[in-house]
Amino acid sequence: MSSGFGLCLATENTEKKRILAARRIIQTMGGYALHAAKVVGEEPGHVQLSERDSTRVLALLENPPAPNWKLLAAARGLPKRA
Repeated sequence: MSSGFGLCLATENTEKKRILAARRIIQTMGGYALHAAKVVGEEPGHVQLSERDSTRVLALLENPPAPNWKLLAAARGLPKRA
């Protein structure tokens, strides 16, 4: 006969892994933005783009690519809204 204790720990570990994966993705994206800001010599949050790059960013905002498996897994790992 098995108790539910092992299942509870497994569920908690899975949840922790999902949260850590989402945190790594967010930190990586933040790191890229900070690096880009340093490269152009601006403060974080202000990046000067070329006309070609700004057109590309606007196009991606209007028509974003489909989410990949990493993004979907991270989104599933987020806590449910109340």
